[in-house]
This record gives sequence, C-alpha cells and structure tokens, in this order.
Amino acid sequence: MSRKYIKEILELVFRWYVFVFMSLYGLGKIMGGQFYTPKRIPEEVAAIPLGKAEGFELAWTFMGHSHNYILFIGITQILGSFMLLFNRTKLIGVAILLPVLINIVVFDIIFLDKYGALASAVIYLCMLIFILFF
Repeated sequence: MSRKYIKEILELVFRWYVFVFMSLYGLGKIMGGQFYTPKRIPEEVAAIPLGKAEGFELAWTFMGHSHNYILFIGITQILGSFMLLFNRTKLIGVAILLPVLINIVVFDIIFLDKYGALASAVIYLCMLIFILFF
C-alpha cells in the first residue's frame, strides 16, 4: 500500500469517527440530555448555594440556562459533522467544528475535574487537524 492510500483511508476513518461522535453529542444537546436546564436541574445541585458550587455545577447550569444556546451548539455540531462526510464539504465541516472543539477542550480544562471528556475532545480535535492538513 502506498503512503497516499494509507493517508486517504486514515482521513476517511477520522472523518467518520468524528461524524459519529459529534452527531451524537449534538443530538444529545438537542434532545435535552446534556446540561442542567431550568426544568431539569438535579435537586442536589439546586440546593447548593451559588458561592459554594463547584465549577462543573456552575458551568453545566449556565450552559443549560439558554435553550437557544443549546440548540445553536447542537445544530452546529450536527451540521459540521455531516459536512465531514463529503469530500466537497469536508473542509467547511472542519472549519465549523474546530472552534467548537477548541471551546470544548478549554471548557473541560477549566471546569471539569474528570479527564475522560477532555481526552475524547482532544482526540477529535487532533483528527480534525489531521483532516485539515492532509
């Protein structure tokens, strides 16, 4: 196998991988499965005084406060990921998803104390950068 063929296969695998997970995350947001919305805030989180809340609770509640923001992020993730499926639109998809993933990485570094989500976001980000360069 030539190097060019290997790069093409690797790029295709990366595009599909990012497509699957970004679409699922986007759908999760739109369907209400992510963030603490005003109608779906856990009682234990609602009972925490604002000054004593941890970064995650504050961030998750703030992000879920606006239904329009959740829709914007979810639709952006879905739109960008679908554009990765086609050669003609893959770079537009990367351009849409890069700022979203950079924001997710920064958000995870600052607010989350669990590194599984951060590791996943960094992997998706690296795959997008690979697609961009090859």
